[in-house]
Amino acid sequence: MKQKSHIIWRLENGELNGDIAKECGVSHSTISTIWKNKDKIKALFEKNFLKIKRSRASEHKVIEEALLTWFKHQRANNVPISGPILQQKAYDFARLMGKRKFRLLVILGTTFPCSS
Repeated sequence: MKQKSHIIWRLENGELNGDIAKECGVSHSTISTIWKNKDKIKALFEKNFLKIKRSRASEHKVIEEALLTWFKHQRANNVPISGPILQQKAYDFARLMGKRKFRLLVILGTTFPCSS
């Protein structure tokens, strides 16, 4: 993200796309794609997402938001939350929202299909 943000800064300051591409060792189209996505890259940079290579949107944003709200409420009440409890709550929210093909990807890379 830092490098992409710096490329945007250089383009905004009048440097040529081709010159930056040569210096960075990437194609002209890569620099053009960075420029095309400049608003999204700037927003991520400002939120301090500096170490990610690629931004990925959640497939289940509504479930994610509900789960986060629930988690914050539980933590505010000093309720200990384990990984399995969080997973089960995600499944519960998925069922409540009618998501039949909801799958949860766990940190270890194991996929758990929703049982409903």
